[in-house]
Amino acid sequence: MSPFYCCLAAAVLSLALALASASPAAASISVFAAAEPPADDRMPSPAEQFLRAHNEARAAVGVPPLAWNATIALDAQRYAGELRASCEARPVWAWGTDGVYGRNLYRGSGPRVRAGADASARWAEGARWYDRDGDSCAAPPGRCCGEYTQMVWRATTQIGCARRLCRCLGDTCPLELDTVAPPVEPTPVQFLRVHNEARAAVGVPPLSWNGTLQLDAARYAGELRTDCSLRPPPPLAARGTGDGAPVYGRNLFKAYGRRHTGAEVAAFWADGRRWYDRDAGRCAAPPGLTCGAYTQVVWRATTQLGCARRTCRNGVDTVAVCDYYPPGNIVGQRPY
Repeated sequence: MSPFYCCLAAAVLSLALALASASPAAASISVFAAAEPPADDRMPSPAEQFLRAHNEARAAVGVPPLAWNATIALDAQRYAGELRASCEARPVWAWGTDGVYGRNLYRGSGPRVRAGADASARWAEGARWYDRDGDSCAAPPGRCCGEYTQMVWRATTQIGCARRLCRCLGDTCPLELDTVAPPVEPTPVQFLRVHNEARAAVGVPPLSWNGTLQLDAARYAGELRTDCSLRPPPPLAARGTGDGAPVYGRNLFKAYGRRHTGAEVAAFWADGRRWYDRDAGRCAAPPGLTCGAYTQVVWRATTQLGCARRTCRNGVDTVAVCDYYPPGNIVGQRPY
């Protein structure tokens, strides 16, 4: 069982998502109904508790410590404030992180106000079930390893946390909700990194990020997310010269069932390399697939990139757009 898929049981709700399948726990989200821990009246501040527990877990596996980020803490505080109204988890698409950072959630019930150490200890418990060498998780029903792997994720460098008492909805209150939101690789960085890795593999110079192309890609992705159907861009969407020559190139992506990261989108296009024969200039892709997205990714004359991805209005599917300048896939030319 992958560590990034959890189970739903009658008494415990657990949800962990990995935004990049090649990078487990690039973001993870978890909610737990926790058992009652022993009381401790001499605890450090919640921020110190969260940070210390995370860094102890990271030190145990030789990963550098995290630093506290007040901006992330404010965002965690905002979302914890929303959740305290009902103390119930919401679908991932309503959480607003959009892949910019990861998130772990915790809910504990009982007569005592819970500390940040309680939530962190619950998440760190996943170390018992996670097999790093096999990248697998042997967690019991209702538990998972996703929140632990987010805690010890090497590329994560900063953390911000908040905890709030849930509003009294009955005799069982108060409930305590603790939220943590450590950052992962930003979406533009993911797009650019995977593109440049594909280009480096064939000896082509790297691309640079272009904010204007990104804005145009975001505009068109916003149009596509309405009905989540890919369609060719309008006649002038990537054009602007009187002779009809394209001003920039464009790759489109759509996936069903979950949110996909920028890295996953770009990797899907780069996968076309296995079907493209550069010497013969031919593509042996299976039905329904082409090499055109790949050749645009590695087109030597292209120097700039701008991308955007959006979750469709159904809250589950993903659309993504990348624009390229100068455009590739010029008839009669080879990509490199």
